[in-house]
Amino acid sequence: MFGKPKLIDKASAAWIFDRFGWVIETFSIEKSVQETELVLPTADHFPPGDEGRELSHHLFRIVQTFCGVEDWKFGLQEVTINEPKPVGPGMLLQPLTQAELDDPNAESPYIPIEFVASQRAEVMIWSYSHQIAWKLMQSSDWPDEFQADEAHLIADLITIYLGFGIFSANCAFESAAFHSALEFGWSSQQHGSLPEDSRLFALAIFMAIAGSSPAIALPHLKARLRKRFNKACRQVACHEEDVRALRALGRPKLSLV
Repeated sequence: MFGKPKLIDKASAAWIFDRFGWVIETFSIEKSVQETELVLPTADHFPPGDEGRELSHHLFRIVQTFCGVEDWKFGLQEVTINEPKPVGPGMLLQPLTQAELDDPNAESPYIPIEFVASQRAEVMIWSYSHQIAWKLMQSSDWPDEFQADEAHLIADLITIYLGFGIFSANCAFESAAFHSALEFGWSSQQHGSLPEDSRLFALAIFMAIAGSSPAIALPHLKARLRKRFNKACRQVACHEEDVRALRALGRPKLSLV
């Protein structure tokens, strides 16, 4: 009864609707968001593959197909979690907001995509989709009114637009217990920059534009996210005019590389 009536505040909701509109106009990638499939963490979307490095390549090929960039030339580079190295727009052991932007004019026969073979499959899938989103954003004309520090936030929105909203929400924040003979405690890690609730709100927008039932996404979200996702869907339902405006946006073709 006395709970928070909305998942995110009015200003955050307005920002997401506005930037999601720019994403739709700019990154239609030959199809509208209504035609973009919601990617699920299921065997239907990700058939079992080999382990280790082979699994990493197997997952990337699937993500590449869902993102609609099969013709891009990518070069996968393995990094280890104990040696901080650049991973797309960020550093493996640093928040993305601390990283410098990549140079979109750097000449290379391949677009570098990095991975950690020891990562959970779900995190690896999110990382691949997010790095592709970042490369897409670099191929665009950055509007003058956008601030530089929005880049990492918008990359998260593009990841959701590409159909990987469930992975984005599930991987936003992770925590785990650790223990040894002398100590115990908790570790935590954030993937990406957009706040968890904002990702759920953006996912709800994606579902509303596509006319898809939230029930499709709900069982695949982490249990602790489900009530908040339902709240996000109810909040988005109050923005019928904004949702209609996003549906009506054109879908220009984009020269990717």
